[in-house]
Amino acid sequence: MTVSGVLIVIMAILYAAGIYAMLERSLTRVLIGFLLLGNATNLFLLVVM
Repeated sequence: MTVSGVLIVIMAILYAAGIYAMLERSLTRVLIGFLLLGNATNLFLLVVM
């Protein structure tokens, strides 16, 4: 697997974990979900550019 492939897999895991965390009722989990989604988006931009 190439470096981009590894980053894509990590990005997918971060998106999944972020969405899962945002579905919880706790405010802390929602904030962690936003944090994970932001990190996944940064990885997405890194892979695309």
